[in-house]
Amino acid sequence: LGTAGAAPFLNPATVVRVESTLALSVSFLTVDITHAANWFAPNADITRVSGNAVPSTFCAFFDLPRLFQPDDKTSDAGNQKLATCFGTTELQSFDWVGQGFRTQNPAAIETSSVRWGWQRFVVGPSYAANLTREFAVGASVQGAFTNFSSFASVGTTAVDGSTSNVFEDGSSGSDFGLRGSLGATLTSQINGLTPQT
Repeated sequence: LGTAGAAPFLNPATVVRVESTLALSVSFLTVDITHAANWFAPNADITRVSGNAVPSTFCAFFDLPRLFQPDDKTSDAGNQKLATCFGTTELQSFDWVGQGFRTQNPAAIETSSVRWGWQRFVVGPSYAANLTREFAVGASVQGAFTNFSSFASVGTTAVDGSTSNVFEDGSSGSDFGLRGSLGATLTSQINGLTPQT
């Protein structure tokens, strides 16, 4: 039952609970520690530490006229709210570039590089309304832009320069789609439900 900028993406029914006009949801850094044992040969271990910025969202919230006036003037029943949001909801990346190892017999230098990335940017409106004091429903429709890229390279070069072999493989793609979600919250039980398509 969040009230931050991530609320419309997790459960649109929680939009009506947001009291601010603007909301920002952001985590600043992830740290990835990758360890590969026996990468090229026994005891040839490689460890890599990296950091990346992680998903963030920004939303603007607007109060709408009440659907109806409840008998209890202190009740939130009838309140409705609209939100417009955009942000990066998914971000994954992996870089393993230029990792090398020199073999002893026969003497050769082996190198490998792997790069992989996935990112999804989402923009769209969300709507929520309190049907009673405890029960709220919501819906959202979002356009999703997705980008994917992958590259791998493995090479072996003899120390004396007599032979050299390289294998490379790569792919990339982009996609645009629409997705929708319905949400409901029952605050007296502190429960929420969000089916998504």
